[in-house]
Amino acid sequence: MLELYYSYRMNPFVLKQLIAQLMKLKYLRSSKLAYVGVGVYTGMYIAQNYDVPKVSDPASLVQKIAEIFEEDIKKK
Repeated sequence: MLELYYSYRMNPFVLKQLIAQLMKLKYLRSSKLAYVGVGVYTGMYIAQNYDVPKVSDPASLVQKIAEIFEEDIKKK
């Protein structure tokens, strides 16, 4: 398992194999925890290595969606 850990540090795509090994050893019993961990790590990796635009706050997003629905209703 240590080989997977060291290769994980070099290659982020080995994370899935590392989590599978930890689940076999019963360190991670809940698969939900594993999915959250993979999601958090993937988000951090993408944010660090790619130019991702900032996400607007939830209130403005809801307002924008409401405007799109209103325009769609007016078209019908």
